Amino acid sequence: GIKFFEIWNNADSPKGFTGEPRQFYEFYRTVANRLRARFPKIRIGGYGAGGFYSLNRLDATEEMKSYMPFMQGFFNYVSAEATKAPLDFFTWSCYTANPEELAMHVKYARTYLDSAGLKRTKSIICEYNSPENLATPPALRPEFPVELCASLILAQKNAVDMMMYSVSDVMNRNNGLYSLDDYTEHRRYAAYGVMRSFGKLYRLGTVAETTGDYRKEVYSLAAFDGKEAAILLATANYSGRVEIALKGCEFNTCSVTKTVPGGERGRGSDYKAENIAVSGGKIIIPTKKNEIYFVTLFNK
Repeated sequence: GIKFFEIWNNADSPKGFTGEPRQFYEFYRTVANRLRARFPKIRIGGYGAGGFYSLNRLDATEEMKSYMPFMQGFFNYVSAEATKAPLDFFTWSCYTANPEELAMHVKYARTYLDSAGLKRTKSIICEYNSPENLATPPALRPEFPVELCASLILAQKNAVDMMMYSVSDVMNRNNGLYSLDDYTEHRRYAAYGVMRSFGKLYRLGTVAETTGDYRKEVYSLAAFDGKEAAILLATANYSGRVEIALKGCEFNTCSVTKTVPGGERGRGSDYKAENIAVSGGKIIIPTKKNEIYFVTLFNK
């Protein structure tokens, strides 16, 4: 039942592929065309690109600077008539503590694919997490849950087709969602709740427009079905009152769950207020920096 088949990973890095770029391009063309002929219904792509950090990072390494020329050569190769190869999706990585950087890279990837004549090729973030090799793992960084929340929101609002969190194996120090302490106790971190909240929005099925995010301080995402709606908020750099004004929908009651990251080993703390009357189509929430709110709207 697997539909997506990625050819190679980190092909643009000496740690991922030891040959010359042209050798990988030829390898990809051979494999992709053979797979298309043998299995016409599967989706074929690659190649786990290292990312686009040289777009905006002044401290980008020489290896980082090589990623984009490799990508440009690859797109030119698979698009040329003489060396054409299927590319149903393009996969790339983004390890960052800055959600706005992720959004910038999302826009760049889509724009470049379109300009290369690959408008039908899906853009997929195959690896997203905090920057690699940080001294403090994501689970113990109190900022990480808000970074994750804001990144999910910006990815949803921009032109990326899929986004994968890397990694989530329980004993890996880079897993900021959950762990298995001493192979006995299952521990969920604050960022796990972010994933659950995003999943609740997904199950509601229809995205609702949210406006008014400003100055990289407040990030919001909403969804609804026929019976209820929900709003996910992240206050990255804002303390004060947030006013939610409902337009085009009528709900008279809401419940609010506030998550404060940090605490004992990154577990965070949840605070719930239930069955709050919605007056005049407005909800006022007092907020502090680095907090996450999940608002459920319904009719009582």
